[in-house]
Amino acid sequence: MDEEALKEMLEEEAMNKKAQEEKIRQEQAENDAFFLEFGVVSVPQEEDYQYLVVILGLIMPLIIMAIGMEAFWKK
Repeated sequence: MDEEALKEMLEEEAMNKKAQEEKIRQEQAENDAFFLEFGVVSVPQEEDYQYLVVILGLIMPLIIMAIGMEAFWKK
């Protein structure tokens, strides 16, 4: 594949990605407007949980260690 074809392909992929992101933003805006108009509570989106995953990833080893220590001291 020559350099020009590669450049065109990358530009097309970038444009497709931007179009997809814009479509998602538009759908989210429409959903938000609907929820505001009709008082419907929205379902949390996947990105709403990203911080929870990080926090759980940090806390879970401590919880597991605490459970293990409790079992050790009960012996």
